[in-house]
Amino acid sequence: MTDGESGKMSFLRRLKIASSNVVWFALCANQSISFRVACLGTKKTQEKILMRIIRANRDTIFGRQHHFHSIENVSDFMSTVPISTYEHFVPYIDLITAGEDNVLTAEPVISLKPTSGSTQATKLIPYTESLRHDFKKGILPWIFSLFLSFRKLLFGSAYWSLTPALKSKLTNSGKIPVGFTDDSEYFGTIERRLINSILSVPKEVNEIENLENFHYTTLLFLIKDSNLSFISIWNPTFLINMLRNLPEWLPKIIEDIRSGNISLPFPGDDPVINQLKMKLKPDSKRAKKILAAVLFKTNHVEICKAIWPNLILISCWGNGTSQPYLEKLQYIFPYVRIQKKGLMATEGIISFPIEKYGHVLSIRSHFFEFIEWGHQNETGRSLLSHEIEKGKTYNVILTSGGGLYRYKTGDLIEVVGFINSCPIVRFVGRSDKVSDIFGEKLNENHISSILENEFRTEGLSPSFFMIAPEAFPDGSMQYVLYLEVKPECPTHVLKALAEKIELKMQENYHYAYCRKLEQLRRLRIFLIEEKGMEVYLNSCYLNGLKLGDIKPSALNKKTGWSKIFRGRLIDEEAACEASEMI
Repeated sequence: MTDGESGKMSFLRRLKIASSNVVWFALCANQSISFRVACLGTKKTQEKILMRIIRANRDTIFGRQHHFHSIENVSDFMSTVPISTYEHFVPYIDLITAGEDNVLTAEPVISLKPTSGSTQATKLIPYTESLRHDFKKGILPWIFSLFLSFRKLLFGSAYWSLTPALKSKLTNSGKIPVGFTDDSEYFGTIERRLINSILSVPKEVNEIENLENFHYTTLLFLIKDSNLSFISIWNPTFLINMLRNLPEWLPKIIEDIRSGNISLPFPGDDPVINQLKMKLKPDSKRAKKILAAVLFKTNHVEICKAIWPNLILISCWGNGTSQPYLEKLQYIFPYVRIQKKGLMATEGIISFPIEKYGHVLSIRSHFFEFIEWGHQNETGRSLLSHEIEKGKTYNVILTSGGGLYRYKTGDLIEVVGFINSCPIVRFVGRSDKVSDIFGEKLNENHISSILENEFRTEGLSPSFFMIAPEAFPDGSMQYVLYLEVKPECPTHVLKALAEKIELKMQENYHYAYCRKLEQLRRLRIFLIEEKGMEVYLNSCYLNGLKLGDIKPSALNKKTGWSKIFRGRLIDEEAACEASEMI
């Protein structure tokens, strides 16, 4: 392809992108207006949603068992249907998996979406057409807000996160498909067509099974795209880890752009690569431009800005334990606005960001209830969306068109304000993230607060950190802080850090009691040599977790991480140094 042909193709591509974005912007406007109207009457909006769900599912197995025919208002619903966790729905989901109709919803279950669980490895969430529409009622107003706040996005292409098809991915089970694809599945047919026309990376990339090959191919298409203006990912570490190999891979990527080839780090006979090569047209003009732009650039910040000068916005998790990783992403892209995603799970969408206000409760999507955090009596009356108060923290209870009724999500939100009567909320953490081997009841929110404060005091910015229980050959059990910091960080600083964190952990009465009984030994630090986050993500992938479900976590309940990470316990390191001195 000549430079002239390449320029013509580039112009036509930009025109197609702008046209698709304008149409999408117009489609999102209606949902945005409907949301603003709903904010004027949150109570009435929520009542309508609940009664619509109840009436539609009266004759289901669940509906008959819970007397949906006798429910005439919100109070009836709350007194008839108990607040439940996933375990309560397992028998119903087993029936759905076996092909039974009319179990939780009258409408058919399209598929069962896997997500991580607190008491079991994987939960399967029923996904219906109604649930898809519920998601759209939160996502489309968010998209409208983006275009309204960042007008240049109308003229740029986008990258929406894809999930690599790892070998551990769940397969179909029974008569209902089990699995997940990419973010565009939350949209309808028209929206998906528009999204596909503006994407930088073809959807076929998610069929690549090897993670390194997936990262390389994704980067190749992203770098080839000079129009990239928007990136939507879940975990900020996803992009951080993908960019880690950029300096090493860039010469080969530039050559692949010039020739239209895909030089995988781990070559194999993958038929999807041949399909992708058909979409990767040779572009010598782009290759020359990138080479000239990155020449003499020595770090990620300079390289990224040279490659993607039109990048305006990155959307990713940024609250709770994701905050430190968002800050690292912002360091790499100081010229880009990074917007924190709303609270969205496989089960439903709880909040979405509006640039002017913050994260608003998605009151048109599902019926919400709230239990104030710290209140032990969770069988009593919960609070409704119009009853919660600014400054207080609540556990979220969800009823959706997908067949989950009074479902305790485990998500904690703090109310920070209101748009008319609609709450503006902030994700705080998980209420069910508790490690409890001997009764110590360590909570992730407490652990996260301790680590954040101590790291700030010591001036540390770890590349990776996580506390998890560990059993050692001598029979001892203790918690370990897995930590990746700069190599020059002195051992005595880390040992002092461990002592400070241990003292703070003992502010938890139950943990202090277990330490006193010597059921647990003192906290130790495991110094990770390199690629801590990458190793963590790979381990989660191999255990079948969806990419979008893997969140950075200050507290992990799983043991055995000392055999997964490369590194050593710092007290062992100190012992080695002492023996060398002798």
